[in-house]
Amino acid sequence: MKSVFRTVAIAVLVVAMSATFAQGRQGRGGQRGGRTSIIGLLNRLDVQTDLGLNDDQKSKLNDLRQANRGQRRNQGATRPTPEEMKARADALKKQVDGILTPEQVTRLDQIRIQIQGDRAVLDPDVQTQLGITEAQKEKIKSLSETYRDANRSVSEKARSGELDRNAAREATQKNGQTLSDELHKVLTQQQLDKLKDLGGRPFKADAQSRGGGRA
Repeated sequence: MKSVFRTVAIAVLVVAMSATFAQGRQGRGGQRGGRTSIIGLLNRLDVQTDLGLNDDQKSKLNDLRQANRGQRRNQGATRPTPEEMKARADALKKQVDGILTPEQVTRLDQIRIQIQGDRAVLDPDVQTQLGITEAQKEKIKSLSETYRDANRSVSEKARSGELDRNAAREATQKNGQTLSDELHKVLTQQQLDKLKDLGGRPFKADAQSRGGGRA
């Protein structure tokens, strides 16, 4: 199992790196550690089309994106704590919710779940909706912590150049599904069916708009 963790860790890191790089580009999505970035998702042209965003909303979301990017730059090399990351994510979501209509907020959540697939169970809100048990939460938490610890080591190798871009891309393609498979095993069939229902009507993803996101 440790070898699985180590292999998947590369995929998780690469997805995160791809998301960070892609968020500043038009029509690209973002995903971190299995969780989809709201800002990255809303930067995708196919998502904007599905939501029916108007020009005013696009302008406000672009301003929010720029502000969020500036905040990350000002942070420098300081690593935020999990609590700080959650607080920032909650504040960002509140701002996004203030720009979108209630219907668009609901649809965005559905699209996010479809793109994440089984990785959506990393989201506490999704866990609540699925009725995830305490035992399941412990398994999910263990997976998440193991991946995060392994990613820290892999991140250092990526910065030192031991992991090049091509290797990172190959690792994402080969190992990305492994993470979903491990999480898939935690869920009951009833929960898997519920997760599919939470995704709503099928989202028609545009390959040119997917970027760092994963369908």
